[in-house]
Amino acid sequence: MARVLVVCHAYDAFRERQWLLQSMFPHWLAQGHEIRVCEGPPSATAVADIVFLHVDCSLIPEAYLEAVQRFPRVINGRVDDIRKSTLSRLRIAPEDDWQGPVIVKSALNCGGVPETWHNTRARQLGQPEPHPGARVLPSYPIYRHVSEVPPAVWTMPSICVEKFLPDQDARGYWTHFWLFFGDRGRCRRFCSPNPVVKAGNAVLAETVAVPASIRAERDRIGLDYGKIDFVIHGGEAIVVDVNRTPGPTPVRGGPEVGTPELLAPGLDDLLDGPWPRW
Repeated sequence: MARVLVVCHAYDAFRERQWLLQSMFPHWLAQGHEIRVCEGPPSATAVADIVFLHVDCSLIPEAYLEAVQRFPRVINGRVDDIRKSTLSRLRIAPEDDWQGPVIVKSALNCGGVPETWHNTRARQLGQPEPHPGARVLPSYPIYRHVSEVPPAVWTMPSICVEKFLPDQDARGYWTHFWLFFGDRGRCRRFCSPNPVVKAGNAVLAETVAVPASIRAERDRIGLDYGKIDFVIHGGEAIVVDVNRTPGPTPVRGGPEVGTPELLAPGLDDLLDGPWPRW
């Protein structure tokens, strides 16, 4: 059986919060795997057969990356930066020749909430903030043209202005959410009257296939485990968000297999096969 080490940020409060990863623990424990959680970079004496780099911030600190290099298999060890300012193919500048609508987003994952959470925890403990200047962007405003974007927005490094390319039909706006671990995965698309689609504001949901171009984007980014949000606009699949540390999925009462049960066998796939397999 395998020794699994989950490496999270020192200020993540991993045991107090809820994550999709935690919902897979019962399946692995039932198989006899050992699971340990390390809050902060693992020490030089820590041992593991496989490590989950589950640090909940957009740019992983160098100390964590260096600490996991010695382990034989590290989940998401190839992707340290998921900021939109780094990964987005939709980002634009004020001088770009784009005549369509734009959306103003946080460059950080989840609107900057994880980083501000870390800063708050650090202050409570009398420690320096690990992410100075991080701020939460609670909503993502949409403008008809770049000329309508407030000038101050362009000077903020924590903000990313992107082309707004909606996936829309008569029923509303759609966004696809693909959760995956290794070769295992589930993709659903959600419909909402709100142009910024979330599972919480959706009125319809459908299970759909993942386009080959989105799988190629996952390979480019280097994700072993996580979630990719994408839209279909003009027949093209376009990534709009990437998440290394997804939250729990809703509990379903129907006959459909739950997402944790579907993804959990990905651990044995990785332990039994070459690294990586996809």
